[in-house]
Amino acid sequence: MARVTEITGGPGTGKTAVALHRAAYLLYRYRKQLGGAGVLVLGPSGVFTTYISRVLPSMGETNVELRSLGELLDGMQATRYDPAPLAAIKGSLRMRKVLLKALRDTPPGAPEELRIVYKGEVLKLDTKQLERVRKKVHSAGGPPNRARMRAADTLLEALADRAEENAKAGGPRLERADVIQDVGERIDFHRFLVAWWPVLYPAQVLRWLGDEQKLARSARKVLNADEIGLLAASLRGEGDDWTVADVALLDELRVLAGPPPKRRKQRAQEIELDAAQTRDSDDPARQRAAKPAHYDEYSHIVVDESQDLSPMQWRMLGRRGAYASWTIVGDPVQSSWPDPAEAAQARTHAFGTKTAHRRFTLRTNYRNSAEIFDLAAEVVVDKQTPESSGAAVASPEDLPNAVRKTGLTPEVRRVDEATRESAVHSAAKELLDGVDGTVGVICAMNRVPEVERWLAGQGEDRLKVVGSLDSKGLEYDAVVLVEPSELITESLTGRRVLYVALTRATQQLTVLASDDDWR
Repeated sequence: MARVTEITGGPGTGKTAVALHRAAYLLYRYRKQLGGAGVLVLGPSGVFTTYISRVLPSMGETNVELRSLGELLDGMQATRYDPAPLAAIKGSLRMRKVLLKALRDTPPGAPEELRIVYKGEVLKLDTKQLERVRKKVHSAGGPPNRARMRAADTLLEALADRAEENAKAGGPRLERADVIQDVGERIDFHRFLVAWWPVLYPAQVLRWLGDEQKLARSARKVLNADEIGLLAASLRGEGDDWTVADVALLDELRVLAGPPPKRRKQRAQEIELDAAQTRDSDDPARQRAAKPAHYDEYSHIVVDESQDLSPMQWRMLGRRGAYASWTIVGDPVQSSWPDPAEAAQARTHAFGTKTAHRRFTLRTNYRNSAEIFDLAAEVVVDKQTPESSGAAVASPEDLPNAVRKTGLTPEVRRVDEATRESAVHSAAKELLDGVDGTVGVICAMNRVPEVERWLAGQGEDRLKVVGSLDSKGLEYDAVVLVEPSELITESLTGRRVLYVALTRATQQLTVLASDDDWR
């Protein structure tokens, strides 16, 4: 079995179906090797994984864990997306340097002076001396949450140095070993240590970077001033209102900071959990429930819409696939990530060095009618004219061949702000009356709540309103596409995103636009 199998192809070529059948086959063929460790299927959104959750059981396969990018870190269910420029910052490998510096910076609220009275002598470390101690501890490497004992030893050595300096200045001579041992046993020293070298939690550290001055220190020579301002503003706040891009940053911090110390009760619970997993080793459902947090021993990973993963998201996924074989599904023409080279570097690192790689390309589009796909192709094909250079993202050879013709030409209707709501309502009703299946209304991400209000109570379960990014991997019998120019402007790879939205319909497509720039 190849370590990495890549399935590429344009919209409607059946990439996802092939990947899921492959996962089902592998679980059937290699049940002993794959079943115990588990299979992970990663999709671009919760909407997509909900759709897939109905597909795999129909193949007779239930021993699969489904997650979206916003759920890959245990305990997270992020669904909110950042604006494209902000997502590009958060997804870049540069963020790893920023996060590492943030972990090594002095935590907010940490005491700025250590003052100990020992045998009548005042031993004191001021702010600069404490900073030097902190840098020395970090220079030894390793996660900060595992370095508290080293921090204690380094502080005690610094206090012993102060005692020797006091003696040279005429103070009493104190034995160095006595200073280190006696002060190290004192409760006031340990209270200081806990406050000065606290346990670091990922969410807490990421929120600290909402302070623009603190972020500027951590991002010096890594991000520019505009990027720092944009990033700091997005990280201010409270609670768990994280974006999909934040999840990869939290996972990176989890690894860089190291696990927090475990309390006795927590260790006892984990021992009991391990025992229960052993007792029920023949029960796959109990095995999945008993997986430890941040499980990293999957035997096989399926990644759909892989062209959209940022470098930081590839790092997050790579941690879970250190021992896995992979099925990678994607289409470069549909990519919403602006730096493919950086993403490819992170992807290669996630796969590991010993990688046997196979690639298959699917070239026939079975989903869209030729009439619908011809319109979609217009927005991405290189027209080879100087004025179209901004629109050129693909050549005809990059696109699949749509073989099915229906005679139904997509409708493009002109709307303005005054008529937009009624036009969306009318178009949705017409398509609901015209097809027996589902109708998708696709719009820019920030317009979703508004369009949902417009269509409340219409279509019941047959009508779905989705944002452009959430439409990835989905299909509908008919689609209403609202303001295509907004899809272009909301993304750094806007025409690719628009191409995706235009290729979700199998039968009928209605486009509502206030301008012709998207064409």
